[in-house]
Amino acid sequence: MKQLMSMLLPVMLMLSLANLAFAVDKPETKPTKPMYKKYYEGTIGKNLEVSMTLEIYKSEIRGSYRYKKHRKAIGLKGSLMPDGVSFELTESADNKVSGRFKGKFAKDYNELQGEWSGKQTLPFALAAAANIVMGKQKEYNIEYETVEFILPDKELSQRLNAQLKTSIASFYKEYIEFYEETKKDPQAAKDITTRWEFTLNVADINYFPNKIVSITYDNMVDTSGAHPSVAIITVNIGIGKDGLYSITPAMMFKKDSAYLKKIADIYVKTLNKEAEADGFDPYNDDDVKYLIEALKSSDKYKIQQGGIEIAYQRRHAEGTRFVQIPYDKIKTIIAPDGPLGLFIK
Repeated sequence: MKQLMSMLLPVMLMLSLANLAFAVDKPETKPTKPMYKKYYEGTIGKNLEVSMTLEIYKSEIRGSYRYKKHRKAIGLKGSLMPDGVSFELTESADNKVSGRFKGKFAKDYNELQGEWSGKQTLPFALAAAANIVMGKQKEYNIEYETVEFILPDKELSQRLNAQLKTSIASFYKEYIEFYEETKKDPQAAKDITTRWEFTLNVADINYFPNKIVSITYDNMVDTSGAHPSVAIITVNIGIGKDGLYSITPAMMFKKDSAYLKKIADIYVKTLNKEAEADGFDPYNDDDVKYLIEALKSSDKYKIQQGGIEIAYQRRHAEGTRFVQIPYDKIKTIIAPDGPLGLFIK
């Protein structure tokens, strides 16, 4: 009996501690899926152009917005009232409350208007330009978000949506091929059906009416290795007189401007200033070579109002490093008749 008690006491103690910890530090329950996830365009006041992305739950709203003249997104969090249309949102910048939105939704959450209060009080009005919807391929454990534009120009919306779906399919094409090849091994087949996973979530939308669409995704691929593979992928689409086209770095910059090297230099110089504080090694010559090679792909460039943002992952432990480069810093290498010419005229 004593031997049995000596074996049970540690277990009982661990269970008691676990129950105590649960009672003291019970995690806040969060809704897992929003009723709606939408991207809005509109104004605050008479002419402050803004874009906003909101996740709308039964009683909670989360998201962010940005002024079109600025690149920085401002976080939003608030409540949807019991009537299902009234809402209040608090905005936070640098961990400080900087303003509040109070208003109402209309037309199945495709419009919102009310008053913004900060240093002053101004009316706001926004309309949905796109829905962000979830897609699945259960056979391969794939979940992805796609942007479905709902612009006044329905034909343009259809063309944009079709091209975005094609882009998403290209992201998981290699994963599916690897999945099918691995499945041929009976032992491996058991593992991939339970552990393999591919997710793609919309991280940011930058829309410039009738000119450019730049959508950034967070991508995670888990194939049962030590760590999942994570990446930032951006799709840049130009809207031209002759139709849609994929924007490439060669289109954005002057042909003989050595733009890859110049952008890499700015990226490295910016990060190396932070290297010691962030605890990672400065970039060396080999790192710069790999970066220049990576910059040949358009998915490393997020096109924003005030500048481009470069997302690059050198080493897994460091994660993706972001550098925002104002157009003023690179205006001498931007092709004036290319997609970015819009921002330097």
